[in-house]
Amino acid sequence: MGMKKWRDLPEAQGLYDPRNEHDACGIGFVANIRGERSYGIVDDALKILENLKHRGGEGADHKSGDGAGILTQIPHDFFHRECEVLGFSLPPEGEYGVGMIFAHRYADFRKEQMRVFEEIVKEEGQTVLGWREVPIDESIIGEAARSIREDFLHQNSFHEIDTYTPLQKQFRMMKLVLAFYEQSKKALEGGASIQNLIKMPVREQIGRFKYTKAEDVEKEYQAVLDELAKEVADAAGKGAF
Repeated sequence: MGMKKWRDLPEAQGLYDPRNEHDACGIGFVANIRGERSYGIVDDALKILENLKHRGGEGADHKSGDGAGILTQIPHDFFHRECEVLGFSLPPEGEYGVGMIFAHRYADFRKEQMRVFEEIVKEEGQTVLGWREVPIDESIIGEAARSIREDFLHQNSFHEIDTYTPLQKQFRMMKLVLAFYEQSKKALEGGASIQNLIKMPVREQIGRFKYTKAEDVEKEYQAVLDELAKEVADAAGKGAF
């Protein structure tokens, strides 16, 4: 039975088969067929990323988006040098693994995540050699993205309360996030500084709302809502919104 002809796709040839075509958010693949490493491959991958800009979500500020990047082989020489600076050594190339952990913003929760992770690795008969914090350049991140980075609705499966979030709590969490957005937007339109709004302590209260016990949700919701109105008013330098 012949294969259905799709659009103007080329015929099967070499490693390519049109039957493997499917819709995606936008990906590209670059490799050296001889397995030779070079910066040119990375450079080409970055060009692909630039050319796929139209496939990703982008905010009105043209700086906030849904995230994009490239995946490469483990750069052993680079990691070897970095780990020596951090005080621990790596085994020979190919004898270790690297994991990317999206940890919590708050130090106490982050330390607990790391502790539990190391326990699981140990139970599996492996060893965590060390930790390295990935350098982040926030200077090019949009204000909208920076203001909510890992703050709101970030699940932490290692917390006794946050292992399950009932619908009512989710509803109140979203109401707080929307209230923050609406009141901050109104304050900005009135001339408030976005820097002052980002620095408001109530943002941390909103982020921690998910750890509220079920019986305290309504009471805590109103308390955070009142504090939000007060801090937005202070940041705007006028009456509450």
